[in-house]
Amino acid sequence: MRIYKNNFIMLFQVLICSVFFNCANLFGLNLSREEAVRYALANSELIRIQEMAERKSALAIATARSPSLPQLNVMFDYDRNWTLQSIVFNGNSVKIGSEYDMRTAIGLRQALFSGGRNRASKTVAEYSHVGNKLQGKTIRQNLIAQVEYTFYDVLVAVELASVSYLALKNARESLDLIQTRRRVGQGSKFEELRARGHVSSMVADSIAAQNHIVLTGLKLKSLIGLDAETEISINGDLSRVSRWQDKDKDSLIYVAMNTRPDLKAMKQQLRIEEQVINLEKSARWPKIDFVLSGQAQMQTDKFKYQNSKWTKNWATGLTLRVPVFDGFLTRSRINQAQTQLETVQYEFLHLQRRVKLEVETSLRRVEEAVARVKAESQVVLEAKKAIQMAYSRYSTGAGTQLEILDAQLLLVRSQTNLALARRDRAIGLLELDRSLGLL
Repeated sequence: MRIYKNNFIMLFQVLICSVFFNCANLFGLNLSREEAVRYALANSELIRIQEMAERKSALAIATARSPSLPQLNVMFDYDRNWTLQSIVFNGNSVKIGSEYDMRTAIGLRQALFSGGRNRASKTVAEYSHVGNKLQGKTIRQNLIAQVEYTFYDVLVAVELASVSYLALKNARESLDLIQTRRRVGQGSKFEELRARGHVSSMVADSIAAQNHIVLTGLKLKSLIGLDAETEISINGDLSRVSRWQDKDKDSLIYVAMNTRPDLKAMKQQLRIEEQVINLEKSARWPKIDFVLSGQAQMQTDKFKYQNSKWTKNWATGLTLRVPVFDGFLTRSRINQAQTQLETVQYEFLHLQRRVKLEVETSLRRVEEAVARVKAESQVVLEAKKAIQMAYSRYSTGAGTQLEILDAQLLLVRSQTNLALARRDRAIGLLELDRSLGLL
């Protein structure tokens, strides 16, 4: 009954999800950055694979614990001898055995001393499980970072498309102004041709910008597990804050060293390798087991259970196994484990150095991006004033078409640079949080 209930619950969940995604395909999704991350975590195959690895490592703990627990075995054997063996003794034929033979046995073995092998095996399994969970946290943080990168790429693509649209609008207005002056005999054919070429160039840029929106949107939908046909709209901007951006470098490195999941996973790996050495050393120690065995046997030519006679015996004892010589196998395995420990120690030092570099690099990129945003914002204001002055001068005959084109190009370039700087600032703050292990 419980199986049917669980199947019904799973079927209900699948139906709800299918209805939800069908609605998403029909009406579209309005995604914020947080919602995109939730979709990615819920739909990522890498996350599911990691969850299976964590579940497997949790089950491995029980496997490693089993040698320390009692091992109980029960055996039952039944034989029906249709033709018994016979021998001739003093001229008489004598049969050996009986037609019916039944045996039952029970055996109990409990490890009393294993030289630390059982304890080390269980510790290795526990450390491996913790390391798997930390590795899963790293995978989740990397996925979150990828989704947010792509989310910001979509936003900046939309903003750059808006810049291209405004540039095309300004180019057309410039062409209209030149054509108006041409109609009153104040412009030249060359100016009109150059203005038309500028409009065509802005049209091409606008097409490329629109296609970039589609491509970044497809990448985002792939990351968060949505079909390419699903309509989405992005709800967000390029602003991002981090409470760590104003901290000094040493404080940030200290935080990273204590919070990065990959560093913690490497520490777990060091502990595992230390326990593996103990595990291999345990092969040098003797093993002591407590053994209990019992057996009951019945042999008869005519099987009648009520009158059957069972022969029974019970025994208890201790089993001692002392390793004497194994062809230097244990020594070789210990040396291999020690070499592996040294390798992991060097990998840990390398990772620490890389984390320090990531923190400092992220901090400097944030500082650079913040300064660029401030500078480019000022350039945009000046470019808007410049384009107004260029139009005013050209309409009164005091300026030239070249001044208008230069002002338009300056505005497009400054608006593009501002959008990219804002994207870089958001990504820099994201990288800072990721380098600290705090996503």
